[in-house]
Amino acid sequence: MDFDKEMEKKFDELFWYVLNEQTHQLNKEKEYMELNRTCQEITGTNSKIQSIIENNESVSLTKEEVELLVKYFTSCIDRMLIEQKKMFYLGGKYFYYLMKEMELVK
Repeated sequence: MDFDKEMEKKFDELFWYVLNEQTHQLNKEKEYMELNRTCQEITGTNSKIQSIIENNESVSLTKEEVELLVKYFTSCIDRMLIEQKKMFYLGGKYFYYLMKEMELVK
């Protein structure tokens, strides 16, 4: 029982180590930072768009607001794609470290 808890703790620490390392690297990437900034600026400067995004409210929009909304969703989707690629890589890295820890790989 102690061995299982010890291994669980070790794997948990390893998971957070890899996740934090990858998150730190992700936040340094220029493209990701620009997309993130775009999403934040749009929601931070236009409360009408922010309420549409957060509450899914049905309201009439100006042409400029529609363009901002499209830009917001495009930027957020692109940002999520970058995150998903990184998380896929992260999963592989974690799995590799687990195999090393269990001495299945040298």
